Amino acid sequence: MLVKALEHVTVAHFLWCNEAESRVVNFNPGVSWWNLECRPNRGWLVIDTYLLDTARALVRSSLDEARASIWDLRSQSAEQETLATRIRKMADKTGAPAGMKTQLQVNGIYRPLAPEVETEIERIAKEAVVNAVRHSGAQTINLRMTYDARDFEMTVRDNGKGFAGTPPDGRSGHFGITGMRERAAKIGGHLEIASEPGEGTEVRVTLRLGRQD
Repeated sequence: MLVKALEHVTVAHFLWCNEAESRVVNFNPGVSWWNLECRPNRGWLVIDTYLLDTARALVRSSLDEARASIWDLRSQSAEQETLATRIRKMADKTGAPAGMKTQLQVNGIYRPLAPEVETEIERIAKEAVVNAVRHSGAQTINLRMTYDARDFEMTVRDNGKGFAGTPPDGRSGHFGITGMRERAAKIGGHLEIASEPGEGTEVRVTLRLGRQD
């Protein structure tokens, strides 16, 4: 019984010492010149600083590893975001400075597309939204993504001033329409632009996902 009692006292004393040392290391960085060791029946002793410096190095290393793990998780989370989520965030970020309201609607059963396909679709969406922000004078931009059994379609429509006739790509290509068409063609898709003065503009990209039976 006496031995067990002494063991409990020793363990409790050890745990108390660990907690005290932890508080010294965590909350009193000014004691870097000291290394405090707590021993049963001997109180606090000032000894060599090597052990304290080693402990701090291990703690810093553990914190660095923890931070790296958190960044890895955040990176994986970003990679796992759906195409719709990425486009919605892009539209909100692009339209907000101009005071434009952006909305995204997804129809059909969502399924991930090939990475290179999603990349080009995302870039087309961004170019269309940027064009609307810069040139349309619109208040709202509505995006719609539709997943059918064999086809994918995305439309970006604004309620701005629109235009008549051929889309104003211009020699300089500053509206980016040529680039959008080339991106659509690169993934086997087709891009169309429809607009009427005072009725806004709609950019539509369609893509065949599977073969007809």
